[in-house]
Amino acid sequence: MLIGFLVGVCLYGWSVGRNRLFATLLSTYFSYTIVGVIPWQKINKFISVKPSVLPSYEIFFFIAIFLALLFLLPRSGIGLSLRLHKRLKGQWYEVLIFSILQVGLLVSLILSFLPSKVILDLTPILRQYFIGEEIKFIWIFLPIVFLMLLGRKSADD
Repeated sequence: MLIGFLVGVCLYGWSVGRNRLFATLLSTYFSYTIVGVIPWQKINKFISVKPSVLPSYEIFFFIAIFLALLFLLPRSGIGLSLRLHKRLKGQWYEVLIFSILQVGLLVSLILSFLPSKVILDLTPILRQYFIGEEIKFIWIFLPIVFLMLLGRKSADD
């Protein structure tokens, strides 16, 4: 199963290229930030939803904002200045690492919206590698560190 996951992540990374992975990463960070500041309690009072359904709304809005930004960001001023509209290929190992970090970040953030009752039903491997405040911090932090190292190498070229 792990090998299948890694093969899928590699194929994803190589098919979209390094710049599109960067756009995906920016969309992920922006979406998580936006969903994190939405006043869910006030919205819940307005639409009268059961508290158990609220995580579903958070996940839905996270994915919806993520997809909207993923398609709009490369065409925006930010995307044009970062050249996100071009499909540049990176070194194979850069794309591999970046793909793993991107997919890991997405999985960790989506799982972080789930209630603890549901999290207890997940497999131990998912809980060990993708759930928890420290783990979420690591998944958020590692792509930034990788980008800084990648940027330094690119600036030296």
